[in-house]
Amino acid sequence: RDLILTRRSEDLALLNDIASVLTASLELDEILNKTLAVVMNYIKVEAGEIFLLEEDKESLRMVLHRGQAAEAFWTRNRFKMGEGMVGIVAKSGQRLVSTDLSQESEYLRPAVVQAGFRQIAYLPMKSGETLMGVMSVATRNPEPLDERGLQMLSAVANWAGLAIENARLHQNVKHMAVLEERDRIGMDLHDGIIQSVY
Repeated sequence: RDLILTRRSEDLALLNDIASVLTASLELDEILNKTLAVVMNYIKVEAGEIFLLEEDKESLRMVLHRGQAAEAFWTRNRFKMGEGMVGIVAKSGQRLVSTDLSQESEYLRPAVVQAGFRQIAYLPMKSGETLMGVMSVATRNPEPLDERGLQMLSAVANWAGLAIENARLHQNVKHMAVLEERDRIGMDLHDGIIQSVY
């Protein structure tokens, strides 16, 4: 019972931390950095990364890596939909866990295996039914990631997807406000010149 209570307490702490991160800012870089840091700390892994869906909706680009062996993970930072594990998760919308990377024919970054990583969990980040990207966490630990932790990560990944969409909408609103202000200034200048000429 003590173990169950401890785990529930850890789960609640994670949810509380993630809620704080996702409501504290509308800056995309800050949201991604803090979310990945909290997730990695929660499940005690050595590395994590986030891929975002590009505007073409056909490819994903790594925008963030945290943790060890960065050079190994950055050996490949783009995947097409359906290509490699990142692309498979993006296309299916379902999480994917590899417990032995050295045996995975779909794993396309051998440098990560050479760096000693044994397991990676990939989680789709969605806002409703819309895919925003893929988050992954990697570990050298041979012990399988437990189902409880993976369920929590899936929930966090979906919250992050929603926060990414909100941050992008906020950026679009700011951009539209700038364009509207430029149009207004242009019209004021135009009207002023016409009046002067008249």
